[in-house]
Amino acid sequence: MSFQDIEAGLAQRPLSPSGGVPQSAEESAFLGLQSSLSLQVFKINSNVQGILKLVDQLGTARDSPALRKSLHDLTEATRQMAKRGSEDLKKLTAMQATLPRYKTSLQKTSHDFQLSLVAFQRAQQVSVERQRIVVEGVKLAVEEEEAAAQDQNRASSPTPSQRQAQILHNQLSPQELAFQESLIQEREAEIREIETGIHELHEIFRDIGTLVQEQGGLIDNIESNISSIAVDTSGAAEELTTAHEYQRRAGRRALCLMLVLVVVVCVVLLARIRLYTFLASQLVTSVRQVVSLYARTHYDKIPYHTSALSGLAWLNELLDGHPERIKTELGVHKDVFIRLVETLEDIGYCGSRYVSLREQVAIFLYTCVTGLSVRHVGERFQRSNETIAKYFKSVLQMISGPEFYNRYVKLPSADDPIPLHISTNPKFYPYLKNVVGAMDGTHIACAPSLEERPASQWGRAEARPMNAQELFNLRHASARNVVERIFGILKRRFKILTIPCEFSMAVQARILPALCAIHNFIRIHDGDEINNFATDFYDPSPGERNGELGDGAASVAERERAARIRDQIAEEMWQDYQNVLERLADL
Repeated sequence: MSFQDIEAGLAQRPLSPSGGVPQSAEESAFLGLQSSLSLQVFKINSNVQGILKLVDQLGTARDSPALRKSLHDLTEATRQMAKRGSEDLKKLTAMQATLPRYKTSLQKTSHDFQLSLVAFQRAQQVSVERQRIVVEGVKLAVEEEEAAAQDQNRASSPTPSQRQAQILHNQLSPQELAFQESLIQEREAEIREIETGIHELHEIFRDIGTLVQEQGGLIDNIESNISSIAVDTSGAAEELTTAHEYQRRAGRRALCLMLVLVVVVCVVLLARIRLYTFLASQLVTSVRQVVSLYARTHYDKIPYHTSALSGLAWLNELLDGHPERIKTELGVHKDVFIRLVETLEDIGYCGSRYVSLREQVAIFLYTCVTGLSVRHVGERFQRSNETIAKYFKSVLQMISGPEFYNRYVKLPSADDPIPLHISTNPKFYPYLKNVVGAMDGTHIACAPSLEERPASQWGRAEARPMNAQELFNLRHASARNVVERIFGILKRRFKILTIPCEFSMAVQARILPALCAIHNFIRIHDGDEINNFATDFYDPSPGERNGELGDGAASVAERERAARIRDQIAEEMWQDYQNVLERLADL
């Protein structure tokens, strides 16, 4: 970097003492102000050298008004620079109170600034003395010109000031001497200005002296802190020495204890070496057996499904064999099975890479009809347990999905006509005209005996109900048998509804809706098949009703409302029943 760049303020940004970028705005401002003060010190030193060069030319042949003007301007600029530097130094001292790590760098900058001010003060003193000599020489030359042009009577040799005046006399003409007299006053005014500047420098020195004294107090505090640290360090060294001695003695005791322990362990090992040898041999034998068992299990596997008749071949055998055989094994006739697979394909379902959709449906139907476990079904289809469970859930998802389920299962709504079984029976109508179903108390996994069934006592004897509650229970149970018969058909068709299931509750909850959809599908495509079940009731048009179920369990208010309706119906039944009994008694 050149001196022109430094004077133009293009110096590099100062770094913090740790060598990194300033960490805060206050730190950045401090370093920028310090850099500015350093640049001013450099300029003051440069101006001092220029002032001395110009002072050396005073009273010589190079002396001229332009030279004196340059000297005056340079001195004034340096004085202003010294004032500005003094103000910057005060600011730096105030900022350094919150930045203690910059104390050393500030002291160096302050010292350099003091040296530059001392040099400037000396240069001003030299300039004043030199200008005074020149003025006195000019005055002497003028006086000698007026008194006597040539005075040779002096015995002593001329003084240096007289020789300089003689040189000026020889150089100046009478007209120039008159002009020099007019400039004497100006030089004397400049001398007074320089003296005033010297006084200002004295003021600056006093301010700097005050700052130095304050920094000296801080240095004394640092020295006292260093002394305290030295004392603490000595105490720490003594403590470390004591700890070392204690550790050395503790190490000796630990070594002795270790030797004693080793001796005891060796004695115990020698005493029980035979026992350890026996245990080691037993351990090796056990490890060998475990390794052998693991190798036979994982590396020497014996195939499990080795039957020549695979699941697909067995299914094809059912499709090509006697029509009642597939009905016995899968619960549906051949045409119904093919129609079911085609319906699922039309919805968008398809088989996997290794298991066709036909085989997946056969796995599902076989499991539901027989109620066998996953392992037994896997033996029938020659598939792993994981494969059987996977495709059972897959087909269950298809059938219980909205695309298939909503097509074949429709819940009754309030707008549907009253069933004939209720509207044509005076025991039920008009009491149960608004009833849409009788589902309470029906459980898939329950098979109550005849004695445990509700109202069975009324069928075994000629006893009559004694109050409204008994009459309501009798007729309600009679109407509820219709629903129970439908569930009885499902249980006879699909044995999985009567046997505890191996799947999770989430899967079990979807099995009953899926089988209801399958039941309605069979009713639609194989209407005569329902005659195989021992029942005198069946729905003539399955899948044609529409409605929806409520969400969540019944609240307390809903139960109380249902209880009031039930009691009202029971009272109406009992009143009509009493009227019938009275008419029969009159007859």
